[in-house]
Amino acid sequence: MRGFRRISLRWVLFYIPQDLDLLGRCDGMLAGFPSSARVLIVEAEEDRIVEPEARRMLREALPDADVITLPGVGHALLSSEVIARMVEWAEMRG
Repeated sequence: MRGFRRISLRWVLFYIPQDLDLLGRCDGMLAGFPSSARVLIVEAEEDRIVEPEARRMLREALPDADVITLPGVGHALLSSEVIARMVEWAEMRG
């Protein structure tokens, strides 16, 4: 587990600033995004990083997406409960 934490910290320190920069410059869906793709949007109700307006815009851009909203949850979505719900969704659609 120690190695995982070390790699995760490196990942956070290196990639998160780059990812946030890319997201900040994004103004819509990627060109060529397949309109028939099955999409699951997982929203954290108490997310303080992804603003409600950005979440609303994503839902509007992907009107056929399934949405799971996690009440009382902040930005960290990698809990075992969330992963289990995502796997369940994928299995139902597969």
